[in-house]
Amino acid sequence: LPSWLAFNSVTHAFTGIPLNGDIGTITIKITATDTSNISVFDTFDVDVANINDAPTVENPIDDQSIPQDSILSFQFNSNVFEDVDAGDTLIYTATDVSGNVLPAWLSFDGATRTFSGEPSDFSTDDVTVSVTATDTEGAVQSTSFNFIVFEDFFGTNVSDTLTGNNNDNMFVGETGTDTIITGGGSDIIVLRLGDGGVNLASSDVIMDFTDGFDFLGLDSGLLFGDLTITQGHSGLQMLNVVITDTASAEFLAILQGASVADITQEDFISVDIA
Repeated sequence: LPSWLAFNSVTHAFTGIPLNGDIGTITIKITATDTSNISVFDTFDVDVANINDAPTVENPIDDQSIPQDSILSFQFNSNVFEDVDAGDTLIYTATDVSGNVLPAWLSFDGATRTFSGEPSDFSTDDVTVSVTATDTEGAVQSTSFNFIVFEDFFGTNVSDTLTGNNNDNMFVGETGTDTIITGGGSDIIVLRLGDGGVNLASSDVIMDFTDGFDFLGLDSGLLFGDLTITQGHSGLQMLNVVITDTASAEFLAILQGASVADITQEDFISVDIA
């Protein structure tokens, strides 16, 4: 008998649960043998019919971050949804999480699984998107993720004080000795080679970095493994975390009031600032 099917010779019962791969017809031979070892047999067919299975979510879509006034083109992977029914084709649609149309700046092409748009200064709110896959029989499955829209704050080539707001912000200090006050929101402070200082006094100072909520963005090919992260060694610097590029010894940032024990790879993300 196939692995999904069992027979109880006492109760004469066949039991089992066929799966999608068991669809089709099997022929079963049943034999009766008496105490004289004389036997007879009969055969019958079991038809396992296909019942449509709804798509399933196999690989949820990660949240996506996009700065204001930048061009978005994001295609989610083809393996986000799976449908075990042979020959089924999935059709993709997208709305906001409440089932309403997407905001005006954001569009979705279901044929290519691609979101595109350009959030302006007037579309700073994050949006939670619901993506729905519909199979050939009309069965559906959905998953959701966030587009996090960052408002940019750029410094100049001199010393600047950049002060954020309660939205999600991205800070790029440029060169000079900058002071960054993130404010509310989940913020990204960009670190890149050439924007730091030659000594501790010329390093950018991040006044209110919140571990687990704010992030340090690594640009221009900078990697977490390139960094040296230490607690300050003397005076008030003992209350701060100092981040340097190991190879060049460039001072990239001081995290005021932070503990080196709290700053891990999870606090860093890769960014690409044009």
